Order: sequence, then C-alpha cells, then structure tokens
Amino acid sequence: MIKQVIGQSSFLMINKEIMRVAGIDSSILLSILADAEAIHGSEFTQTVDQILHFSAGYLTKRKQADAIKKLESLEIVESKLKGVPPIRHFKINTEKLIDIIENRGCGN
Repeated sequence: MIKQVIGQSSFLMINKEIMRVAGIDSSILLSILADAEAIHGSEFTQTVDQILHFSAGYLTKRKQADAIKKLESLEIVESKLKGVPPIRHFKINTEKLIDIIENRGCGN
C-alpha cells in the first residue's frame, strides 16, 4: 500500500549496489541523469538548476560537483563542457553500471 501511494507522484529510482559503491548523493544524481537520458537520448544536458529542481532542492551546486566527480572517477558518467556559453553534456556508461551491479551483486 505504501509503495503505491509513494509511486503516485515523481520518485527517484536508486540501485542499492550503486549507492553502496558511489554514495547516496551520486546515486540520486545518477537517477536524475538516467531520467534525462530516457527523454533526450544517450548524450544530454542537465543544468545545475535543473538538477537542483529534480532533487527537490537536495543536490546543491557543491553536492552536484562532488557527485559528478565521484561518478566520473568510477567511470559511470562522462561529462564535457561544449558550446558558447559552455553547457555540460553528460553520457552514462551503461556497460560500467552493469559491470558494477553484476560483479558486486545486488544484495537486498
């Protein structure tokens, strides 16, 4: 019953194994980026303000920077600045995500 009530509005999907490896902030960011990828394709943009909005104000600019750095160090996410003015473009490494989940297990 509770899951049905919670699931009636927007929610974030977080994989427990990714959370163990990357931390909660990085997992929240990855969930937001995965939603953007599903809408915009394999390479997409998300601004600091968009991420702040989609995280209900939780992922501040500093938390976002730290989460991006962590996801990049784990090779889960690639980011590049492109254009004038520069806009950050993201790409999720699905193979690396699968590798982390399968090789470390998804214990409940």
